[in-house]
Amino acid sequence: MTCLLLKILDEAVSFFVANPSLNSQNNQQSWIKIYSTQQPQALFIKIQFSYQPDSQNYQFVQNIAEKYKMALTLKQQNDSVIWSLQP
Repeated sequence: MTCLLLKILDEAVSFFVANPSLNSQNNQQSWIKIYSTQQPQALFIKIQFSYQPDSQNYQFVQNIAEKYKMALTLKQQNDSVIWSLQP
C-alpha cells in the first residue's frame, strides 16, 4: 500500500512540475493534501487533489482515477477528488 501511495504521489508531482501553468494556477492554494491515521488494526491514507473541471489537471485526475480504480476509493467534490487507500 505504501508503494502504491508513493507511485501516485510521484505521478502527481511529476505532472504538476511538468506543467508550470497548472503549478502557478494552484500557487495560491494547497493543491495536494495528505491525511493519514494509524490505529492498531488499520492504516487509512487519504490523498486530496484540488483541480478545476475546465483545466488540464482535471484530465490528470480522471486518468489516475481510471488507472488505480481497483485500489482506490474515490470521492469527488466540487473542486477536488479524494482518493482513499484502505487495506
